[in-house]
Amino acid sequence: RLKGLREQLGFSQKEMANLLQVSPGAIALWENRQRSMPGPVPLLIDLFEAELSSMPLPEVFLNPPLKTGMRRAYHLAKPFFLARLKKGRQSRAVFGPDEQVRKVGPSVAAQVAIARQVAQSLNEAKGLPVKIAQIMGYFDFHIPYAVREVFASLRNEGMPINPLIVAKIIQEDLGSPPSRLFAEWEAKPFAAASIGQVHRARLRSGERVAVKVQYPGIQDTIQSDLRSISILGKLAHLILRGPDHSTIIQEIKEHLLQECDYGLEASHQEQFLEIFKGHPIIVIPKVHREFCSKRVLVTTYFEGQTFEEFCTTADQLSRNRVGEAIWDYFNLPKYKYGFFNCDPHSGNFIVTQGKIVCLDFGAVKKMADTYRIHQKQQSLSILREDPDGLLKAIQGMGIIRDPKAFNFEAHYHFLMLVARPYRLSQPFQFSENYRQTLWQAMQTNPNQNATHLPPEEVMAVRCHFGELAALTLLQAEAKWRDKMLSVIC
Repeated sequence: RLKGLREQLGFSQKEMANLLQVSPGAIALWENRQRSMPGPVPLLIDLFEAELSSMPLPEVFLNPPLKTGMRRAYHLAKPFFLARLKKGRQSRAVFGPDEQVRKVGPSVAAQVAIARQVAQSLNEAKGLPVKIAQIMGYFDFHIPYAVREVFASLRNEGMPINPLIVAKIIQEDLGSPPSRLFAEWEAKPFAAASIGQVHRARLRSGERVAVKVQYPGIQDTIQSDLRSISILGKLAHLILRGPDHSTIIQEIKEHLLQECDYGLEASHQEQFLEIFKGHPIIVIPKVHREFCSKRVLVTTYFEGQTFEEFCTTADQLSRNRVGEAIWDYFNLPKYKYGFFNCDPHSGNFIVTQGKIVCLDFGAVKKMADTYRIHQKQQSLSILREDPDGLLKAIQGMGIIRDPKAFNFEAHYHFLMLVARPYRLSQPFQFSENYRQTLWQAMQTNPNQNATHLPPEEVMAVRCHFGELAALTLLQAEAKWRDKMLSVIC
């Protein structure tokens, strides 16, 4: 309790000693349980905790200046994306049997410099701006890996909030400050992102847990920021060209607000735990419901390698096994049960002892039954190279906006390129070359204005490119056709 209180106050052992008028050595001995505290010290701790729990939240934490951050980020990002679009127009996709397109990209040095400015601006705020940066970290845009890493760094490296505020939220939601609620509590978060930050703690039972605490007032500020349709619409236009901005914006709104409900996230996590409880590699952390609320989520804590560390140190066989597990994680729930996790960035994975721990279930997309049936028909038609079946499937999915302008042959060859790993009976290895080719084909698709993005497809595209980024980083190799057939047949 003494250490938890000291960390909440942001004090060193010396500063805490001055406050209690004892020696720094006494503080160290008390915290390490090497000497019992005299009676007046626990009484002082009680008084401090009571005072902290009654403190009002500072206004600055309730209303962070997100709109300013959004506008500044947009004006910084605009030349970055326009440069990409200008270069992209210099190449044209050829949708034919060879399924090849040319690759181009602007100056790496210029992109890195601008990306750092954009990321710094986004990091000044939380919520929507940081979420946009995370998406930019795994969407390609024909930018180099170094540039994507600038944006991806915001996934767990946001600016943490004052530990006093965290203690206040836990006190309000769970009835006790963290120093009383947990046997051990680390006031400094080990991860801080768009909606909340995560602390290590230990339950009275001895189990180590991760405690995710939502930023105060974040739901209200996100709702306010989402009303800035002009800025959000411009960003959507820069990131995903095409006529479906309103659908994209609505999906972003829905899932950002969904992520603000940790009670809903706990339910999602328990669903995934049930689905993968027998999987040999995938691990879903247990939810400790008695310590959860709408703003606090407590789950079993795991330590291990980050996904990027694993990709650089593991042998090919291990990377293949993890790659197949990631494919299962995103595709088995989608095809079998009609929902999927649509927040696919690599910061949501930890690899430990040959297993992959999956984190963060705030954004889950549920598909309509009819859409799921037609999507399975689409995948099966592609594997069978059945144009007639494919046409019926995409009609059922509502993909075709303008039948007169729609070029089915071009769309067919585009999907053949997308499905290349699944059309081969032999193993296929994901590579950066394949991913770049796929992204360029998507950007130069002649059917952009003749197709429609159903709500399910918006998040499916986001999920697909996140999954693709992970499999590419792993350079995963497997018989993907067999895996696809196992979930659609």
